[in-house]
Amino acid sequence: MNEILITGGSGNLGKQLVKTLYNKGYSITVLSTKDNTELPENISLLMGDLTKAESLKNKLNNFELIVHCASNPKDSENVDYKGTLNLLQAIDPKRIVHFLYISIVGVDKSPYPYYQNKSMTENILKKSTVPFTILRITQFHDFVLHRILEPLVDPDKTMIKIPRQMSFQSIDIKDAADIIAEVVETPQHATIEVGGPEVLSMYEIATLYLKQVGRTNEINEYSSTDIFYNLFTQRYNLCPNSKAGSFKWKDFLKQSKIG
Repeated sequence: MNEILITGGSGNLGKQLVKTLYNKGYSITVLSTKDNTELPENISLLMGDLTKAESLKNKLNNFELIVHCASNPKDSENVDYKGTLNLLQAIDPKRIVHFLYISIVGVDKSPYPYYQNKSMTENILKKSTVPFTILRITQFHDFVLHRILEPLVDPDKTMIKIPRQMSFQSIDIKDAADIIAEVVETPQHATIEVGGPEVLSMYEIATLYLKQVGRTNEINEYSSTDIFYNLFTQRYNLCPNSKAGSFKWKDFLKQSKIG
């Protein structure tokens, strides 16, 4: 049982997961909407669109292992929720051995629309007849850097304004892919949560960043009511009792080309 279908295989996590699983001897097929998707040598491409059920018909019957990474925060109702329904309808429930769904820590706790759709997607799996595991993972280091921290640096780079009480338990993508590889063959029929090796406040994250880039910006904390930032100020994104991986935020900064 060494053939795996990966959805979202051309995404950030998907690319690393393809490498990790291939190096462990698996035969990898990536489901994609684009015929020009760049894939490593010896990785197969399967054309299909999760949002269009007809495009998946009669294409997925031979897969026993599926890792479902595909997600789109900007169109999560169609890609995440309806796309998963289409995916489940396209597979052979008698043949599938494990359907591993990659989710996010905290999706069951927030009114944020993307998280609500992820949570509803989880419920689809729980009510299905397929052998499944839901693996919730915390944010990746590069998400914290590019999606959260860098936009908070003011244009003249003299100040970083951060929402008060914001914290992260970020994890390295390679560590996340290793965790997925460990559980890819055996369904748990349950939800598992994993996070990075440490919980850091945004103040600590920004301080380490400034040290790495050799700057002495002022760090200014403020109270935020933004629904997106609330994911991280209300600690929905943390699972401190489930720490994993070894590559910490400071390690990530050292290897990143920032400055």
